[in-house]
Amino acid sequence: MKRGDANPGRSGSHEDESSAALRALRGHMDLDEVEAAVGVYRQARERLGPWSPPPRDWMDLIKAILAAGDRENAVQVMEDYVNGVEAPSPRIQLKLAQLLIQSESRPAQALRILDAIPTGSLPEPLEALRGRLRTIAQAMRDDGPPELEPLR
Repeated sequence: MKRGDANPGRSGSHEDESSAALRALRGHMDLDEVEAAVGVYRQARERLGPWSPPPRDWMDLIKAILAAGDRENAVQVMEDYVNGVEAPSPRIQLKLAQLLIQSESRPAQALRILDAIPTGSLPEPLEALRGRLRTIAQAMRDDGPPELEPLR
């Protein structure tokens, strides 16, 4: 045991665990094992604190979750992504807002996401969708009960 080793039974460092989590995530993604990849992602976030995969891997995970039709996990991972990267993809933000409206009935959160999308960052058809989503979210917010943040 090295002097100063506060946890001699623990093998590896936080960096090693982070690298291992990323390798496991990529391995499951390469095998199209989306559910297992989500499990690795969640476990790494719980064990390693503010762990996140590189943005490209994060986006690949989001796309795979959406393709699998797992809206609940898609929303959670997209929220983590939007809050965890400096300049999130406007398309991911738009899709998150859409799911928050259609699947989660969280119009106030959807409006915050829509407002955070930089002006001019979407092509015209997606900008039109953004406007329609904003209109729907505003109507839901005005007509519905107050929105509570879900417990995660």
